[in-house]
Amino acid sequence: MTMSRLSKLYINDALIILEEAQQSFEQEHWHRTVRKAQESVELTLKGLLRWAGIEYSKIHKIGEALKNPKLQAILTQDELQQFATIVDNLTLNRGLAFYGSEDADIGASELFDREAAQKALDECRLIVYRVAGIILPKRDEVTNGSDENIEGTENNAL
Repeated sequence: MTMSRLSKLYINDALIILEEAQQSFEQEHWHRTVRKAQESVELTLKGLLRWAGIEYSKIHKIGEALKNPKLQAILTQDELQQFATIVDNLTLNRGLAFYGSEDADIGASELFDREAAQKALDECRLIVYRVAGIILPKRDEVTNGSDENIEGTENNAL
């Protein structure tokens, strides 16, 4: 496995984006919560794939890449299936969370409710914290690219 510095930076960014999703939730911006959750999950899983030395699609839908046998040494088959389902579902909602439904003349803020946002946030936490616990087992491994520690990440709660 390649434990690249870039994959750690992806995870660090994903933790920051997760915080942004939480802030959007607290402000009752349900569509922004879903959008930020999708972004955080995608970046987390791309960090995992990079860390494992697996090439992945540069597009948003990456669930198929989680079927790579190399990942079975890192996560259980059930986790991989669950993560693939979550990321693919969030990706399907990504466009709606950005733009709404132009055909139906419904804005993004009208398409998502508290329940949908809570589900996206919970699923995001599940994936981000699980993967961060693998790739960033020690808090001192979280860097911003200049070898300074990033303060305020949720990773220390793992």
